[in-house]
Amino acid sequence: MRIFRNLFLFSLTLSLIWGVTYSYIQVTDGFSLRQMTSSLPPCPQYEVALNGEKLASLEEILAQPFSYLGKGCQFYAFESKDGKYVIKFLKHKHLRPYTWLERLPLPANLRARSQAKIERRQERVEKLFSSCKLAYEEMQEETGLVYIHLHRTPATGKRVTLTDRIGRLYQIDIDHYEFVVQKRALSVEEVFEKIQSQEELASRVEQLMDVIKRRAAKGIADRDRSFVQNVGFTLDGSQAVFVDTGQFFHSDEVLRAEGLAKDLEKRLHNLRHWTERHFPKFRKEVESYSSSSFSANEGSEISFSSPS
Repeated sequence: MRIFRNLFLFSLTLSLIWGVTYSYIQVTDGFSLRQMTSSLPPCPQYEVALNGEKLASLEEILAQPFSYLGKGCQFYAFESKDGKYVIKFLKHKHLRPYTWLERLPLPANLRARSQAKIERRQERVEKLFSSCKLAYEEMQEETGLVYIHLHRTPATGKRVTLTDRIGRLYQIDIDHYEFVVQKRALSVEEVFEKIQSQEELASRVEQLMDVIKRRAAKGIADRDRSFVQNVGFTLDGSQAVFVDTGQFFHSDEVLRAEGLAKDLEKRLHNLRHWTERHFPKFRKEVESYSSSSFSANEGSEISFSSPS
């Protein structure tokens, strides 16, 4: 009888611990300073120049406090007090190098498997960092990127105030972290909620396709299968932008007509599916668009043809 009672108490204790841990993660959105603290080696190849004018602008942005906004697959995001900017810190859960694997005495077959795991982790970091640098150097207008800091060296000397989801305050030396600063954008959902006419819907779809074509015109592709979650609109509503900058790479394929058509159709498919689930009143209009609804004029200018 005592054995069953002890088992019951043990199970109850485990359930309580699990429940408290799960609730805490839900409330905090899984955020902690440890999760954005890096153990990556120095990455000088990803350093970008920060001249006097750029530094002054960045210091002005960082002088204001930032509040927790949300998280994605790769970043924790904090919004500036004036609502115009976002700081995104890397989530290091899936980026930390497997240094402990390298130290383990393993037989040859397991050593080969562990080495493959180490290399995959390194490749993930390289793809992410390369993508962010590519976006910063070649697509600032299409991404709203203001600055990237992927090589942890003294850059601003600033201490920044962050408030997490449950109201805890942090004062951090921002140079000790990998981060990007980006102009705040409105989500597709926020914008679609305010659409009042078919003409306005057509204009928004045009803007979404336009940013894809401007990316492609620079010979840059996006390996991320998602689309709606990765784009938004500037605060003034003048254009669409990529809010996710972690999956870009150079590609000649998107410079060709067939490659561009395939890219546009893939993004439109995602938009159609998303619209059907979230804004069914727009379903027919969005479904009527195809990649052939969009044609390129000279340079990177886009012409838009409404579906018949």
